[in-house]
Amino acid sequence: MARLNLFFFALILIGLSACQSTGDQSTTAAPAPEVQTLPGYYGQWLYIKTNGSNVLPDMRRYNWDQTSSKRAFSNALQHVYEYGPSNVAGRIRALVIDHANPNRILIGGASGGVFVSENNGSSWKAINDQALSPSVTFMDQNPFQASVIYYCTGEASGNSADLLGAGVFKSVDGGNTFAQLPATNNNSFAQCWSVKCSPKDTNTLFVATHSSGLWRSNDAGTTFTRVYNTGAQVNDLEVLPDGSVLFTIKGSGVYRSPNGNINTFTKVASVVSTSSARTELAYCKDFPNVVYAAISGPDNSYNGVLKAFYKSSDGGQTFVAKTNPNGTVNFGFTWYCLTMAVKDNDSNSVFIGSVDIGYSKNGGASWSAANEQHADNHVAVFKGNNMYLGSDGGLCIYNWNNLSTFTSLNNGLNITQFYAGDVSPHSIAIMGGTQDNGTKEGRNQSPAFSNIFGGDGAYCFYHPNQSNVKYYATQNGALYRNGVNMSNNLPTTDTKWFIHPYHMNGANGDILVYPSNRNLYYSNSGGSSYKLLGTIPSGRLFCATSSKDANPSVFSGGSSAFLAIDSAENATPLVTDLRLKMPVAIRASFLNCITLLPGSRDRALLAFSNVSDSGRVYLASNLFGATPVFKNISGNMPKGLPVNWVECDPLNPETVIFAGTDYGLYITEDGGVNWVKDTRLPSTVVSSIKIHKNMKDIYFFTHGRGVFKGQINNSGISTLSEQKREAAFSLYPVPASDVINLNSADGSAGTFSIYDLKGVRVLQGNVSGVNSSISTATLAEGQYILFYETKTGRTARKFSIIR
Repeated sequence: MARLNLFFFALILIGLSACQSTGDQSTTAAPAPEVQTLPGYYGQWLYIKTNGSNVLPDMRRYNWDQTSSKRAFSNALQHVYEYGPSNVAGRIRALVIDHANPNRILIGGASGGVFVSENNGSSWKAINDQALSPSVTFMDQNPFQASVIYYCTGEASGNSADLLGAGVFKSVDGGNTFAQLPATNNNSFAQCWSVKCSPKDTNTLFVATHSSGLWRSNDAGTTFTRVYNTGAQVNDLEVLPDGSVLFTIKGSGVYRSPNGNINTFTKVASVVSTSSARTELAYCKDFPNVVYAAISGPDNSYNGVLKAFYKSSDGGQTFVAKTNPNGTVNFGFTWYCLTMAVKDNDSNSVFIGSVDIGYSKNGGASWSAANEQHADNHVAVFKGNNMYLGSDGGLCIYNWNNLSTFTSLNNGLNITQFYAGDVSPHSIAIMGGTQDNGTKEGRNQSPAFSNIFGGDGAYCFYHPNQSNVKYYATQNGALYRNGVNMSNNLPTTDTKWFIHPYHMNGANGDILVYPSNRNLYYSNSGGSSYKLLGTIPSGRLFCATSSKDANPSVFSGGSSAFLAIDSAENATPLVTDLRLKMPVAIRASFLNCITLLPGSRDRALLAFSNVSDSGRVYLASNLFGATPVFKNISGNMPKGLPVNWVECDPLNPETVIFAGTDYGLYITEDGGVNWVKDTRLPSTVVSSIKIHKNMKDIYFFTHGRGVFKGQINNSGISTLSEQKREAAFSLYPVPASDVINLNSADGSAGTFSIYDLKGVRVLQGNVSGVNSSISTATLAEGQYILFYETKTGRTARKFSIIR
């Protein structure tokens, strides 16, 4: 999250079964994520996943991890590896320093799962990329058994991972593997703030949830009992060595129990909670009677400044006010970021972090500011004289004697949250827009990325015709061309998305398409000026695409919307509202991505990203005709699973399709009948997919695990399909010179289109009979693709021209 922005929400909506708890085990309806009256990605995420209703369905009926039983390495994809970035990282909310080995660190990413370092942060390894939910919110190690570690899931405030949680997970091998606790596989544990082990009893742990109260297990997580029932947020939790329990409720202050039993919790009266919000607690391990409480003010905007700071000397029974660090430290939005820690052997040494960070070495009597690696700090842990700090920028370590300097530990800690990305047609480079880490670029296959622009990164593009021109964006619809704000030239100030999509034409980089609320804008001058292409009567536009013709067709979709424009360069282009021509099953869905098939003006793959039982991937054709055709090609893809992006193999466009979902990557090799979950990518949000102009290199931008790269196995998809294609259509001579001949086995009449590797159509025409000669004398030497379409189908072949 950028300093002046909001937060983000993330979803991996997993299946939740019935509660298996004991004691007070009443279940509640699926908790809707908290609605903030703030601008930002949370509202955008909730709108998209519910298509504007802002009410998520009961996710217990969707068991995506179970219905994804066909998991394999798809033959359509090869040479998959994690590309990077190795030096950027992302949001960390969970952190454990192994008490049996101080060089061993475990972290939990907000949407990147669990990573472990065996060498104090010099290198990292992901250990649960196929977990039910990579949205890790807190982690704790059993003080009696170092091999037992728990983490809870489901970021509840500021969530930008596109994920819900999946309860509590437990490791019995020191964090090398984790398994979900079945008793937490229900909606009560869908969003959790904290899990804490008791320092008094090895089998006791507590879980603080977002909307179902405080839970306790006395049998190491086998069963749970609700010991305090509230629908409000339980923001923080501490279990003291004597077994007493302290927790905080948003807007209601601090509660304490001497033993954690039901009906023993009372509100601590000395902490004033009037006009308050989130409260953070911390105590000194060697002197556990010393407890601190930082209580924030109302946080319905960016003004959630710290209201008061308290200290207790009797284990949290009573508190006295100390000097408020507000003013020294920026507490701009404590609902999103607030953390505190006390040095183990010095009860007067207190660290506090929010947007910025500070410290006191005299028990809160006075405060000093410290230098930070990144804004928005979420978790701090002391180990001896060192302090580890997790933020939106990853992990760093401080020496307590000098908080003006720090050492970054982001050495391959790839939990970067990408919203979108692109691949350069000019050099070996990719770039992507990230959550709170700006727009980053990876060059020459280096895993270390460099910075292009700050803030929250968003959609970005390399100009296909000018190697020195890049487009990138930041929050709230700001669009830049090499640093110049081109969105300022829009004729209106329509409502913008926080992460606002726009489109650059793949053949002419000066053509931009900018959906904005109900209006669709078009520029052929790189954003220097725009014209209004079309308007929808209702809904809200989001995505856009355009064909690679000189006079392109343009499509835009979003919330219950699908707009088509034929010949956008015309003074009065033909505008068609396709929504009412769509099947009823998808008219009220959120169209997140439109991908035109190579060489086509009116055939497209559609991806729908709201949770729905209707198919989430469609093939649409004849989109400018009287009766467009919409074919559901979702096949055996898990029901309800949101699809954020679709791309196709350029040489097998209707056969081999890649779908980026909220639960990883799915691939079909038979046009959508059968889909495989490819486990070479993590089970996190795949936000966008881009294919290089060589038609083989493919990049997957994820929201939590960085970028993965692979190669499309164009020639090895299916022997049978290759034979059929050879029998129906062949080219000779190859390579060609001034003429190439098209041989059609059945002599069917059809049309051909030839494209260069930049995606520009350079020739087109009609063919009939078995043999047809096509003049290529006007084409330069190089590689091309010929698409041949008849009434029975459409196929493609790559060829070269050499003279």
